[in-house]
Amino acid sequence: MRIDWGRLGGWLLVVALVAWFLALREGRVEQWLKADRVVEVRALVSVPDCDVSASPCVARGEGIAVRVAIGPGVTPMSRFPIRVEVDEGGPWDRVVAEFTMPQMNMGENRFLLEKGEVGWQGEGVLPFCVSGRSEWILTLDLEQGDSVWRGRFPFRADRPAL
Repeated sequence: MRIDWGRLGGWLLVVALVAWFLALREGRVEQWLKADRVVEVRALVSVPDCDVSASPCVARGEGIAVRVAIGPGVTPMSRFPIRVEVDEGGPWDRVVAEFTMPQMNMGENRFLLEKGEVGWQGEGVLPFCVSGRSEWILTLDLEQGDSVWRGRFPFRADRPAL
């Protein structure tokens, strides 16, 4: 059996172009291109013991104040709103919310928020933890050029009804 290398090469090119298009559409190409850039990360310090799923939390940094709220009703496998209002600082290139569970790999749970009339908003979904844990951390990144303002907001998700 002979292999038609010209035809096979054509199909490989088509597959590569489709993969590139899908990666571009999902924002992965931008992440790959920016992977080597150096950014300055600045801390946003939130009020201690504020549960961002129960009530809005405020975080402050040098020259910036941010109010963050998620929910109501933050339950795994259900969509919930994410709202961010920035009183000072900006303009922001992008605002990203990422959800992680301490000492447990729950996959990538990053959500790009959209600029609205008042601040930034979007929707998030948490995966279900088979161990039954409900402690999460919302890491909020406000990006401006080569600077990132980062705040961490611990919270407890509601347990899903079984």
